[in-house]
Amino acid sequence: MKELPWWNVNVAVMGHVDTGKTAVVRALSETLSTAALDKHPASRERGVTLDLGFSCFRVPLHDTGDEVRQVLAGYAGLQFTLIDCPGHASLLRTVLIGASVMDLMLLVVDAAVGVQAQTVECLVVGEVLTDRLVVALNKVDRAAHRMERVGRLERALRVALRPSRFGDAFPIVRTVAVTSCVEKGSPSTDSHDMASGMSGDAGGMGALRAALVHQAHAAIGNGLLRRRQQWAACGTLVVAVDHGFSVRGHGTVFTGTVLSGSAQVGQEVFIPAMEGRRRGDSSSSGGGGGGLRIKSMQVFHRSVPRAAAGDRVALCVAGAGTRTPNGAAASAAALHDKFERGLIGAPRTAFHRAAHGLLVALSPVPAYFGYRRAAAAAAAAVVYGETSASHSPPSSTRRRPIAYTGQSLHVMVGMQTVRVRIAALCRAPGEDGECEALSTYPPEHLAYGEDKMAAAEEECGSVWALLTSPTPVFLPAVSIADASLSPLRTCIALHLSGEATAASPAGGSPSSRIAFIGTILRALSEVAGDDPLPPLYRNKCRCGIVERVIDDGRECVVRGLFDRDVRALEVFLGMEVRIVSRAPEGDAPAASGAQSRWRGRLARPFGRSGKVVVQLQPPDRLPSADASDAGQPKWQVQLSYRRRVHASAGPSHHPRPIYQP
Repeated sequence: MKELPWWNVNVAVMGHVDTGKTAVVRALSETLSTAALDKHPASRERGVTLDLGFSCFRVPLHDTGDEVRQVLAGYAGLQFTLIDCPGHASLLRTVLIGASVMDLMLLVVDAAVGVQAQTVECLVVGEVLTDRLVVALNKVDRAAHRMERVGRLERALRVALRPSRFGDAFPIVRTVAVTSCVEKGSPSTDSHDMASGMSGDAGGMGALRAALVHQAHAAIGNGLLRRRQQWAACGTLVVAVDHGFSVRGHGTVFTGTVLSGSAQVGQEVFIPAMEGRRRGDSSSSGGGGGGLRIKSMQVFHRSVPRAAAGDRVALCVAGAGTRTPNGAAASAAALHDKFERGLIGAPRTAFHRAAHGLLVALSPVPAYFGYRRAAAAAAAAVVYGETSASHSPPSSTRRRPIAYTGQSLHVMVGMQTVRVRIAALCRAPGEDGECEALSTYPPEHLAYGEDKMAAAEEECGSVWALLTSPTPVFLPAVSIADASLSPLRTCIALHLSGEATAASPAGGSPSSRIAFIGTILRALSEVAGDDPLPPLYRNKCRCGIVERVIDDGRECVVRGLFDRDVRALEVFLGMEVRIVSRAPEGDAPAASGAQSRWRGRLARPFGRSGKVVVQLQPPDRLPSADASDAGQPKWQVQLSYRRRVHASAGPSHHPRPIYQP
């Protein structure tokens, strides 16, 4: 009888260091992969998780809800792949690689300590990549003498995360992972299978499993199944590889998650990163990253003929592989040494070749601004054991921008982290197809206080950035064309030199090293003349004063609008200006609605000192009285225009008016 496949759900187990994440994974897991439960020698020596670990447990279909049984007919049940992510601050890039393939997030919080710095960053990452959350309050035995604080912690988390994507209906489970491992009998990490049964609800693991199953049901009904079907129907195979190793007599084994398409035994795949390296190295020859044939596949030690989008799979590949400069085929070990983490796929033409730049649409990460609707209030409430209202983020303006033109930072994209430079910042194109260039992100005029949150998010969301990198970035073309492939279209910008913090006793907000999130709009090649941006401009304004009124109020002479360069003045002739009444010095300026306004246009130069004649639009006329009152000018002339900007060449000398005459 043919064995039915299991429908896979990827769960990223995240949290601050030393909160017991690996103990929770050990207690939940039934089957371990070759890289599970801190098998890295350095991890065992130091006692902390240093790399990603993968394991799973399964829930038969008859134990799921009626709705899931209907939509998953033909599957044996649900398989939950647990991704054990490191919690140390220096391993943020590794955490992002594990989180990039998750379907739901399991956040582990130390009940005795509360929310910490990396907890905030995990909430930021989780809110970007998923909308399903389960919180495990671990080590509740250490807080047994302060159980009222644990209850206050639960309430504060719900209140704090209510405005986020997670809402306030996510499950919170109290756990004691070490106790559950003892009850379970914690087998050796070298064994493949664990006993799936547990005595009662040891350590809260039964309730935690039920919470994960409930959230998986909600995700499936909320579109996860439909998206998986779309990804599987895609003709491009993309596998996010997280580990690679060689097996004597078999070849190289790559373990990872299928992001799109499907993989089959006998299919040929290639490694874009090694293909690009071969093309860039004139001394090498041979097959590059192509010619790799899938000999066999396994899903948690079970051989399978096929793996679809969303599945966790191990691919044993063999074939031409890489070649030495002498043309001899390299060994499997050499292939593993050159490539361990990144993207592999097929066909070869489906990937952008060595894109050295990305055009991305930015999304704000409020925790970096210094305010966080969810994480800031949660951190303040949890750390000090009080309600979130008692320690709300300050509403003061924070001046430091997240990003600016010319800045260097790191970007995680396509399972790799590269250093990039922000070549240009601009708003999304308007109706005329042109973009307003910006110097900073968010724009300088925005206030970052809590009261300006909605306006800041709305305005920042329409900002584009051109990122250039000396390191090639390989992306499948389908990720740019298909908006549903969000894991492949998302890049995360990092300030790795910074330090994440939780809330301070003074009521300050937590901060995150995640600067902004970008949705990739276009991958740029090195082709000459490939202009990634529409025409750019900057809004400019010049101000002058009316010196005297002529021609019975139909014209006026204006000074201070230009310098003595008459040639530059001629470029502006014909543009529209506004004339407003000018408040005397020492008086409060009049409200904009109470100011007198006239419209006119720049008619002609007046002499050689930079003065210009402004002709008012009929039937407007200026009063024929003196243009000054007690020596103070009465009227101010305002000229608004656009100056062309080229990201590489600087501003042009031919401005474009905002107000057409």
